Amino acid sequence: AVEELPTFSLNLYNANANSGYSNIAVRMDEFLGEGNQSEMDVEKAFVNLSGTPELYIIAYDSKYSRVDYFSTEQPIPLGVRLKEPMNVRFEKAWFRGFTEATLFDKLTGKEYDLLNRTYTTETLQAGDIEGRFFLNLSDNEIYVPDDEEEEGDDTPTSVEENTEDTNS
Repeated sequence: AVEELPTFSLNLYNANANSGYSNIAVRMDEFLGEGNQSEMDVEKAFVNLSGTPELYIIAYDSKYSRVDYFSTEQPIPLGVRLKEPMNVRFEKAWFRGFTEATLFDKLTGKEYDLLNRTYTTETLQAGDIEGRFFLNLSDNEIYVPDDEEEEGDDTPTSVEENTEDTNS
């Protein structure tokens, strides 16, 4: 059986109309190699519909609907294309293998947990909005090389941390 790679899919809706949406997908592929572009990346095909916001990933000097990344260390820049001013809603479509997915809004300075709730903006102006929204993802299989472990830490890494007080 082939192990499925960590994947996150995000939808963008017109928050006022609840009709029509745009989608992006991000996949983590540790075998890709740092700085390499995947053959599976898909450039965005824009739909010319008024009232429907378009969501895309800014990567490799272009606009994409699907991108494979080598690591989750850097925030993923997102773009929004609008034909007319509107409120938009970011909503998780589905995910696999990620423990955290947050949307950072650089304009407001706020971060939103996309695994547990949606994020609706105030009115955005028409045009391409780039440099404002960033997707941050964390997967559950983060490798820590031996030389970065703290000295004297003999705690097994395969056991989940239990923060409950058992001395009641």
